[in-house]
Amino acid sequence: MDLSGGDERINRGIGPGDRPTEGLGAGFVPPTRLVSGAREDAVFAGVKVSLLAAPGETDDQMAVWLPERRVLFCADNFYKSFPNLSPIRGGRFRDFNQWADTLDSLIALDAEILIPGHTRPLFGAENIRAALSDCRDAIRALVRRCAEGINAGMGPEELAATMRLPPELAEKPRLREFYGCAAWAARGYFSGEVGWFDGNPTNLFPPHPGERAALLAEAMGGAERVFNLAEKALAEGRPQWAAELCDILLRLDSPRARAARRIKADALAALAEAQINACARNYYLSEAKKLRGGGQEPPG
Repeated sequence: MDLSGGDERINRGIGPGDRPTEGLGAGFVPPTRLVSGAREDAVFAGVKVSLLAAPGETDDQMAVWLPERRVLFCADNFYKSFPNLSPIRGGRFRDFNQWADTLDSLIALDAEILIPGHTRPLFGAENIRAALSDCRDAIRALVRRCAEGINAGMGPEELAATMRLPPELAEKPRLREFYGCAAWAARGYFSGEVGWFDGNPTNLFPPHPGERAALLAEAMGGAERVFNLAEKALAEGRPQWAAELCDILLRLDSPRARAARRIKADALAALAEAQINACARNYYLSEAKKLRGGGQEPPG
Protein backbone atom coordinates (compact mmCIF):
# COMPACT_ATOMS: atom_id res chain seq x y z
CA MET A 1 0.00 0.00 0.00
CA ASP A 2 1.35 3.39 -0.98
CA LEU A 3 0.79 5.90 1.80
CA SER A 4 2.70 8.68 0.09
CA GLY A 5 -0.05 9.62 -2.35
CA GLY A 6 -2.96 11.94 -1.81
CA ASP A 7 -5.73 9.35 -2.06
CA GLU A 8 -5.01 7.49 1.16
CA ARG A 9 -7.21 8.92 3.89
CA ILE A 10 -6.32 8.35 7.50
CA ASN A 11 -9.33 8.85 9.72
CA ARG A 12 -9.35 9.82 13.34
CA GLY A 13 -11.85 7.88 15.39
CA ILE A 14 -14.92 7.46 13.16
CA GLY A 15 -14.57 10.67 11.14
CA PRO A 16 -12.22 11.85 8.40
CA GLY A 17 -8.84 13.18 9.45
CA ASP A 18 -8.70 15.94 6.82
CA ARG A 19 -11.17 18.29 8.50
CA PRO A 20 -9.78 21.76 9.31
CA THR A 21 -8.81 21.97 12.98
CA GLU A 22 -7.64 25.58 13.23
CA GLY A 23 -9.65 27.46 15.81
CA LEU A 24 -11.30 24.40 17.34
CA GLY A 25 -11.95 25.00 21.02
CA ALA A 26 -12.10 28.77 20.68
CA GLY A 27 -15.24 30.76 21.39
CA PHE A 28 -16.31 28.95 24.56
CA VAL A 29 -19.69 30.12 25.84
CA PRO A 30 -20.11 29.58 29.59
CA PRO A 31 -23.33 27.86 30.70
CA THR A 32 -26.17 30.03 31.97
CA ARG A 33 -27.86 27.18 33.81
CA LEU A 34 -26.29 24.28 35.69
CA VAL A 35 -27.96 20.90 36.06
CA SER A 36 -27.48 18.65 39.06
CA GLY A 37 -29.09 15.43 40.17
CA ALA A 38 -30.37 12.50 38.17
CA ARG A 39 -33.13 14.42 36.38
CA GLU A 40 -34.27 17.97 35.80
CA ASP A 41 -37.39 18.95 33.89
CA ALA A 42 -37.61 22.18 31.97
CA VAL A 43 -39.50 23.93 29.18
CA PHE A 44 -37.56 25.41 26.27
CA ALA A 45 -39.45 27.37 23.58
CA GLY A 46 -42.66 25.74 24.72
CA VAL A 47 -41.25 22.20 24.51
CA LYS A 48 -41.13 20.03 27.62
CA VAL A 49 -37.66 18.59 28.13
CA SER A 50 -36.17 16.23 30.68
CA LEU A 51 -32.43 16.43 31.24
CA LEU A 52 -31.21 13.02 32.43
CA ALA A 53 -27.88 12.03 33.97
CA ALA A 54 -26.60 9.30 31.65
CA PRO A 55 -23.09 8.21 32.64
CA GLY A 56 -21.52 5.84 30.15
CA GLU A 57 -18.84 6.87 27.68
CA THR A 58 -18.12 9.67 30.18
CA ASP A 59 -19.33 10.16 33.74
CA ASP A 60 -20.88 13.54 32.95
CA GLN A 61 -22.96 12.61 29.91
CA MET A 62 -26.51 13.90 29.70
CA ALA A 63 -29.43 12.46 27.75
CA VAL A 64 -32.19 14.78 26.58
CA TRP A 65 -35.74 13.38 26.56
CA LEU A 66 -38.74 15.02 24.94
CA PRO A 67 -41.59 13.09 26.61
CA GLU A 68 -44.46 14.54 24.61
CA ARG A 69 -42.73 13.73 21.32
CA ARG A 70 -40.96 10.58 22.59
CA VAL A 71 -37.68 11.77 21.15
CA LEU A 72 -34.47 10.76 22.93
CA PHE A 73 -31.04 12.31 22.42
CA CYS A 74 -28.81 9.61 23.95
CA ALA A 75 -25.43 11.39 23.64
CA ASP A 76 -22.62 8.88 23.00
CA ASN A 77 -24.11 5.98 24.94
CA PHE A 78 -25.20 4.32 21.70
CA TYR A 79 -23.96 4.38 18.11
CA LYS A 80 -23.98 1.78 15.36
CA SER A 81 -20.88 -0.08 16.49
CA PHE A 82 -19.61 -2.10 19.41
CA PRO A 83 -19.15 0.58 22.10
CA ASN A 84 -15.71 2.06 22.64
CA LEU A 85 -15.43 0.85 26.20
CA SER A 86 -11.65 1.30 26.40
CA PRO A 87 -10.23 3.78 23.85
CA ILE A 88 -6.64 3.35 22.69
CA ARG A 89 -6.11 7.12 22.79
CA GLY A 90 -6.07 6.81 26.58
CA GLY A 91 -8.39 8.15 29.22
CA ARG A 92 -9.90 7.26 32.55
CA PHE A 93 -11.51 3.87 33.08
CA ARG A 94 -15.05 3.79 31.72
CA ASP A 95 -17.32 1.91 34.11
CA PHE A 96 -18.80 -0.84 31.94
CA ASN A 97 -21.57 -1.77 34.38
CA GLN A 98 -22.57 1.87 34.79
CA TRP A 99 -22.82 2.23 31.01
CA ALA A 100 -25.07 -0.84 30.82
CA ASP A 101 -27.22 0.49 33.68
CA THR A 102 -27.69 3.75 31.79
CA LEU A 103 -28.83 1.83 28.72
CA ASP A 104 -31.41 0.09 30.92
CA SER A 105 -32.78 3.47 31.96
CA LEU A 106 -32.88 4.70 28.34
CA ILE A 107 -34.69 1.54 27.21
CA ALA A 108 -37.36 2.15 29.85
CA LEU A 109 -38.28 5.50 28.23
CA ASP A 110 -39.69 3.64 25.21
CA ALA A 111 -38.60 6.30 22.71
CA GLU A 112 -40.06 6.49 19.22
CA ILE A 113 -37.08 8.44 17.82
CA LEU A 114 -33.49 7.94 18.97
CA ILE A 115 -30.86 10.51 18.03
CA PRO A 116 -27.28 9.40 18.90
CA GLY A 117 -24.30 11.71 19.06
CA HIS A 118 -22.79 9.67 16.18
CA THR A 119 -24.42 7.68 13.36
CA ARG A 120 -27.92 8.11 12.00
CA PRO A 121 -31.17 8.37 14.00
CA LEU A 122 -33.32 5.30 14.66
CA PHE A 123 -37.09 5.23 14.35
CA GLY A 124 -39.76 3.04 15.91
CA ALA A 125 -40.05 1.99 19.54
CA GLU A 126 -39.43 -1.70 18.84
CA ASN A 127 -36.37 -1.03 16.69
CA ILE A 128 -34.92 1.37 19.26
CA ARG A 129 -35.57 -1.01 22.14
CA ALA A 130 -33.81 -3.81 20.26
CA ALA A 131 -30.81 -1.62 19.37
CA LEU A 132 -30.27 -0.34 22.91
CA SER A 133 -30.84 -3.82 24.33
CA ASP A 134 -28.22 -5.32 21.99
CA CYS A 135 -25.68 -2.74 23.09
CA ARG A 136 -26.46 -3.35 26.76
CA ASP A 137 -26.34 -7.13 26.32
CA ALA A 138 -22.97 -6.90 24.58
CA ILE A 139 -21.51 -4.92 27.48
CA ARG A 140 -22.99 -7.30 30.06
CA ALA A 141 -21.68 -10.33 28.13
CA LEU A 142 -18.18 -8.87 27.94
CA VAL A 143 -18.14 -8.09 31.67
CA ARG A 144 -19.33 -11.61 32.44
CA ARG A 145 -16.67 -13.21 30.24
CA CYS A 146 -13.95 -10.95 31.66
CA ALA A 147 -14.93 -11.91 35.21
CA GLU A 148 -14.94 -15.61 34.30
CA GLY A 149 -11.51 -15.32 32.67
CA ILE A 150 -9.97 -13.40 35.56
CA ASN A 151 -11.39 -15.90 38.07
CA ALA A 152 -9.84 -18.68 35.95
CA GLY A 153 -6.42 -17.02 36.30
CA MET A 154 -6.14 -15.24 32.95
CA GLY A 155 -3.97 -12.16 32.65
CA PRO A 156 -4.87 -9.22 30.40
CA GLU A 157 -3.06 -10.51 27.30
CA GLU A 158 -4.67 -13.95 27.42
CA LEU A 159 -8.01 -12.38 28.25
CA ALA A 160 -7.79 -10.06 25.25
CA ALA A 161 -6.63 -12.79 22.88
CA THR A 162 -9.61 -15.01 23.73
CA MET A 163 -12.32 -12.36 24.10
CA ARG A 164 -15.27 -12.86 21.75
CA LEU A 165 -18.86 -11.74 21.93
CA PRO A 166 -21.48 -14.51 22.00
CA PRO A 167 -22.33 -15.48 18.39
CA GLU A 168 -25.91 -14.22 18.65
CA LEU A 169 -24.54 -10.74 19.39
CA ALA A 170 -21.37 -10.80 17.28
CA GLU A 171 -23.38 -11.44 14.10
CA LYS A 172 -25.47 -8.27 14.52
CA PRO A 173 -24.33 -5.51 12.09
CA ARG A 174 -24.77 -2.76 14.68
CA LEU A 175 -22.33 -4.51 17.04
CA ARG A 176 -19.48 -4.89 14.55
CA GLU A 177 -16.20 -3.62 15.98
CA PHE A 178 -15.95 -0.55 13.76
CA TYR A 179 -15.17 1.76 16.69
CA GLY A 180 -14.96 -0.14 19.97
CA CYS A 181 -13.05 -3.41 20.23
CA ALA A 182 -13.81 -6.35 22.53
CA ALA A 183 -10.12 -7.23 22.99
CA TRP A 184 -9.26 -3.67 24.01
CA ALA A 185 -12.25 -3.62 26.33
CA ALA A 186 -11.01 -6.81 27.99
CA ARG A 187 -7.64 -5.19 28.68
CA GLY A 188 -9.35 -2.06 29.96
CA TYR A 189 -11.63 -4.07 32.24
CA PHE A 190 -8.69 -5.99 33.71
CA SER A 191 -6.74 -2.80 34.38
CA GLY A 192 -9.74 -0.92 35.75
CA GLU A 193 -11.00 -3.70 38.02
CA VAL A 194 -7.83 -5.62 38.93
CA GLY A 195 -4.88 -3.30 38.26
CA TRP A 196 -1.74 -3.62 36.18
CA PHE A 197 -0.32 -6.84 37.65
CA ASP A 198 -1.27 -10.00 35.77
CA GLY A 199 -0.33 -12.39 38.58
CA ASN A 200 2.85 -13.70 36.94
CA PRO A 201 5.81 -13.00 39.28
CA THR A 202 8.15 -12.82 36.27
CA ASN A 203 6.47 -9.53 35.42
CA LEU A 204 7.02 -7.85 38.78
CA PHE A 205 10.37 -6.33 37.77
CA PRO A 206 10.90 -6.90 34.02
CA PRO A 207 14.05 -5.63 32.29
CA HIS A 208 14.14 -2.35 30.40
CA PRO A 209 12.73 -2.84 26.87
CA GLY A 210 16.14 -2.03 25.39
CA GLU A 211 17.80 -4.68 27.54
CA ARG A 212 15.08 -7.18 26.66
CA ALA A 213 15.60 -6.46 22.95
CA ALA A 214 19.33 -7.08 23.26
CA LEU A 215 18.78 -10.36 25.09
CA LEU A 216 16.20 -11.52 22.53
CA ALA A 217 18.43 -10.61 19.60
CA GLU A 218 21.32 -12.53 21.17
CA ALA A 219 19.12 -15.56 21.80
CA MET A 220 17.87 -15.49 18.20
CA GLY A 221 21.35 -15.39 16.69
CA GLY A 222 22.06 -11.67 16.42
CA ALA A 223 20.50 -8.59 14.86
CA GLU A 224 21.10 -9.77 11.29
CA ARG A 225 19.24 -12.98 12.02
CA VAL A 226 16.33 -11.03 13.54
CA PHE A 227 16.22 -8.84 10.43
CA ASN A 228 16.12 -11.85 8.12
CA LEU A 229 13.30 -13.36 10.16
CA ALA A 230 11.35 -10.10 9.94
CA GLU A 231 11.74 -10.02 6.15
CA LYS A 232 10.66 -13.66 5.96
CA ALA A 233 7.62 -13.10 8.20
CA LEU A 234 6.41 -10.19 6.07
CA ALA A 235 6.92 -12.15 2.84
CA GLU A 236 4.98 -15.09 4.28
CA GLY A 237 2.01 -12.93 5.22
CA ARG A 238 2.67 -12.69 8.97
CA PRO A 239 2.74 -8.90 9.45
CA GLN A 240 2.13 -8.98 13.22
CA TRP A 241 5.21 -11.12 13.81
CA ALA A 242 7.21 -9.02 11.36
CA ALA A 243 6.32 -5.87 13.29
CA GLU A 244 7.28 -7.47 16.60
CA LEU A 245 10.65 -8.56 15.23
CA CYS A 246 11.26 -5.06 13.91
CA ASP A 247 10.55 -3.65 17.36
CA ILE A 248 13.52 -5.64 18.65
CA LEU A 249 15.79 -4.12 16.00
CA LEU A 250 14.49 -0.61 16.59
CA ARG A 251 15.44 -0.88 20.26
CA LEU A 252 19.03 -1.70 19.31
CA ASP A 253 21.79 0.48 17.91
CA SER A 254 21.64 -1.55 14.73
CA PRO A 255 22.71 -0.63 11.18
CA ARG A 256 19.51 -2.39 10.11
CA ALA A 257 17.30 0.16 11.90
CA ARG A 258 16.40 2.09 8.73
CA ALA A 259 15.47 -1.08 6.85
CA ALA A 260 13.56 -2.32 9.91
CA ARG A 261 11.49 0.87 9.82
CA ARG A 262 10.57 0.13 6.22
CA ILE A 263 9.59 -3.47 7.01
CA LYS A 264 7.55 -2.39 10.02
CA ALA A 265 5.79 0.26 7.93
CA ASP A 266 4.87 -2.37 5.35
CA ALA A 267 3.71 -4.71 8.12
CA LEU A 268 1.50 -2.02 9.68
CA ALA A 269 -0.01 -1.20 6.28
CA ALA A 270 -0.82 -4.89 5.80
CA LEU A 271 -2.42 -5.06 9.24
CA ALA A 272 -4.49 -1.97 8.40
CA GLU A 273 -5.77 -3.63 5.22
CA ALA A 274 -7.28 -6.47 7.26
CA GLN A 275 -8.76 -4.21 9.95
CA ILE A 276 -12.38 -3.00 10.14
CA ASN A 277 -11.85 -1.01 13.34
CA ALA A 278 -11.45 2.65 12.39
CA CYS A 279 -9.26 3.51 15.38
CA ALA A 280 -6.91 0.59 14.82
CA ARG A 281 -6.70 1.27 11.08
CA ASN A 282 -5.96 4.91 11.72
CA TYR A 283 -3.16 4.10 14.15
CA TYR A 284 -1.59 1.51 11.88
CA LEU A 285 -1.57 3.89 8.90
CA SER A 286 -0.47 6.93 10.90
CA GLU A 287 2.50 5.07 12.36
CA ALA A 288 3.38 3.55 8.98
CA LYS A 289 3.45 7.02 7.47
CA LYS A 290 5.64 8.27 10.31
CA LEU A 291 8.07 5.37 9.84
CA ARG A 292 8.38 6.23 6.17
CA GLY A 293 9.34 9.79 7.03
CA GLY A 294 5.94 11.40 6.49
CA GLY A 295 5.36 12.21 10.15
CA GLN A 296 7.21 13.96 12.93
CA GLU A 297 9.83 11.27 13.41
CA PRO A 298 12.40 10.92 10.59
CA PRO A 299 13.51 7.44 9.53
CA GLY A 300 16.46 6.11 11.46
